Amino acid sequence: MSKTKVDSTGIDLSDNFAFTGTVSGAGGGKVAQVVYQNFTTAFSTTSATYADTGLTLAITPTASDSKLYIQASMNSIAHNGASFASFKMFEDSTELEEWYKAHGYSDNEISSVTLNVQRDASSTSARTYKIQMANNPNTNGTLRLNNSAADSQSAQSSMMITEVLA
Repeated sequence: MSKTKVDSTGIDLSDNFAFTGTVSGAGGGKVAQVVYQNFTTAFSTTSATYADTGLTLAITPTASDSKLYIQASMNSIAHNGASFASFKMFEDSTELEEWYKAHGYSDNEISSVTLNVQRDASSTSARTYKIQMANNPNTNGTLRLNNSAADSQSAQSSMMITEVLA
């Protein structure tokens, strides 16, 4: 293997290198883990009261100083009548965020909504994230998650958590 001088402009990586020890000052940003769930069960509501959609995902962070990036994508949120879909995200029993009137609909419109939240892991304790949905304010429509009509046609939603090391 040829030896190449490392200088302030870079390093010649045309050879293979085996690194040992610890590199300091390079920063974090490595993905520690990704957990993911597909959700295909139909959920519907006419209520202005928030209810669990069934979209839940658990994670146990590997490091207390990492960041958690939580993304929930809900698809085929259709309805009968004009409605507003509102959402809440929880970490265990703690409400993290509310998206009031996140999406408005006219009769039988089909679309999707993506919710994103960043959290400090703060510990390596297991926790569960979940999404609740409400027809809020209730305008007498029926919101249908993963179901474009009352005929059981389905779509799928998903939830993903990415842990990024500090």
